Amino acid sequence: MFQTTLRYPFITSDNPGFCMDENDRVYNLNFNEWMGFAFPLTPEYFLLIVNQTGSQKNNDNKLIHYRRAEQELVSILNRASFSVSYKRGLSNDKNTLLQVWQETEAIRTASNNDSNKN
Repeated sequence: MFQTTLRYPFITSDNPGFCMDENDRVYNLNFNEWMGFAFPLTPEYFLLIVNQTGSQKNNDNKLIHYRRAEQELVSILNRASFSVSYKRGLSNDKNTLLQVWQETEAIRTASNNDSNKN
């Protein structure tokens, strides 16, 4: 469980959950291989469920670790949330949402430009 300050809130979307692999690639959902399942809960809390190597499958007592999310991690998770949205990103802060949209579009444009060069 990540916690941030309301100065750097988490956003969500009309498609809030997503998966991330060990290389931080984002998938809408992909449970066929190792993945972490990510889900923004509130502007202040973000749930990340990861598969622990060597954990007991039948162990019902799972630990929840709380960690402070710094601005860079909040930005990464927000861009991932925005990238899997169908039509809408949602936030309690208009400026945060605008910033995430601009960052996501800049990355998407750079990626398209790289693809066109090949």
